[in-house]
Amino acid sequence: MKLRSVKELDKKYIVQSYGKYDLCLTEGRGCRVWDTEGNEYLDLLGGIAVNVLGHAHPRLSHAISEQAKKLIHVSNLYYIEEQAELAKLLSDLSPLEGAKAFFCNSGAEANEAAIKFARKHTGRHGIIAMKGSFHGRTMGSIAITGSHREKYQKPFEPVMPDVRFADYGDLKDLKDNISNDVAAVFVECIQGEGGIRMAGWDKEGTWEYLNGVRDLCSRNGALMVVDEVQTGNGRTGKFFACQHFGIKPDIITMAKGIAGGVPMGVTLVSADVANSIHPGDHASTFGGNPLACEASKAVVDTILEEGLMENAEKMGKYLMDGIKAISSKHVREVRGLGLMVGVELESQETAKKVKEKMQGRGFLLNVTSETVLRFVPPLIITQADIDSTVENLKEVLKDV
Repeated sequence: MKLRSVKELDKKYIVQSYGKYDLCLTEGRGCRVWDTEGNEYLDLLGGIAVNVLGHAHPRLSHAISEQAKKLIHVSNLYYIEEQAELAKLLSDLSPLEGAKAFFCNSGAEANEAAIKFARKHTGRHGIIAMKGSFHGRTMGSIAITGSHREKYQKPFEPVMPDVRFADYGDLKDLKDNISNDVAAVFVECIQGEGGIRMAGWDKEGTWEYLNGVRDLCSRNGALMVVDEVQTGNGRTGKFFACQHFGIKPDIITMAKGIAGGVPMGVTLVSADVANSIHPGDHASTFGGNPLACEASKAVVDTILEEGLMENAEKMGKYLMDGIKAISSKHVREVRGLGLMVGVELESQETAKKVKEKMQGRGFLLNVTSETVLRFVPPLIITQADIDSTVENLKEVLKDV
């Protein structure tokens, strides 16, 4: 079907809640995708940090196909072998003490579960989140989203009460806001939707900040919840971004690339928090079904066995170094960790033009926080792919 026909059907039958690019993708292999018109693109967005193994990875495709022949879904009323195996795998990888997993279908749902678990465990209601944060679009998760609140919250007010926001990276402001009514503090090691921003503006500063958050939570009886929806699954060079900074949160939320594109979210909690959760406290019909869990096991095993965290660290540095070497008045800053890279440009208009021109040259990325080009490609990306990206970006910046 041609793009025009797809757009007509979309407009007629789909709720228009997305601002879509003028593109319909139909096939992918590795880091490349093709559209309805046969055009080829290098996918530097990876489904927004989802396709960590790229497209049609043989190991993931095989796992999904074989599992679909056996069981796709049963119910969490029964024990699920694949779910139990995946939970052990994630628990062993995590920095949490005796981690246990709750499975759901998205990052927003993982954060919703974290809110409920924190309130149940502490008996408190207050939540502190960070300005510039993004935690999802459900009613609970938008209440703790501090980015573009006029856009995300105002049309749907009243949102969940007892939420306040602290300045990201400012321990004094957090100290001024935290009190004995706070159940949890939500924080991202790197704000993805907020513009690929680190809390301390560099790795050393972020280490100091996140460890300070941990200390304030411990001293005030609040849980520390680290949202790893975008930073997890090896993207930053470690399986969890918080492992760069030596912290042990009470709860970690995950989604995006955890199952390589099959919908899945995970809320990992410490053993102490898990002991507060009892049958009937929370549930998810599809969460952790056999198909999603088998897909996730294949993704995690591939990341570990094929050295993809090491590749993310190496290729991420190579990408940032390459972009930093471009001499352009349009570039304000290049920042990130591993294969989570943001290029801040001078204006919203410039960022939009660069994104469109790169797409016209066969490179897919997007703009976040209005002025930041976001690069979150598959973890399998190669040096040759990055060389091509940097060279084309250099030419586009000259054109703009």
